[in-house]
Amino acid sequence: MRRAADIVGTKVLDVSVGEIVGYVQDLVFDREGQLQGLLLDKKHWFAKTPFLPIETIHSIGEDMVTISQSPDYQPELIQDGWIRLVNGNGHLKGLPVVTSNGKQLGVLEDVYFQEEMGTIIGYELSDGFFSDLMEGRRMIKRPHKLFIGKDAIIHQEEESGPI
Repeated sequence: MRRAADIVGTKVLDVSVGEIVGYVQDLVFDREGQLQGLLLDKKHWFAKTPFLPIETIHSIGEDMVTISQSPDYQPELIQDGWIRLVNGNGHLKGLPVVTSNGKQLGVLEDVYFQEEMGTIIGYELSDGFFSDLMEGRRMIKRPHKLFIGKDAIIHQEEESGPI
């Protein structure tokens, strides 16, 4: 299990040539919480952002990400509906996490995911600066059903029987 914040800023090494190709700038997820790839830092001010599809990633290691081919510099590989974690339009960090019953659980600060499967398995939530200082941040497990919307992450609880 890895925290997404621990991966942002790590080196990306192309193991086929032994060359550092960049640093992880952001993680890209689909609306169901599945990791689709990584965005790397730009080499030049006006350059396109390199995107690494999940298929090209060999390993997300403790100290660096390894790949077996150079990154693809085509930003159109990022499909509609995919969401960045930290930056960009509609990013995840800062979105409220709300149950399907209308209760706000907190605001998303980070995600935990299985690097082998690329699936979000938990969230780190904040209730605000002072609450974080006094009580710390809460971590919750991902439900079976999850939907990442434009304005909120819907944490769909399992249905209980009739009352």
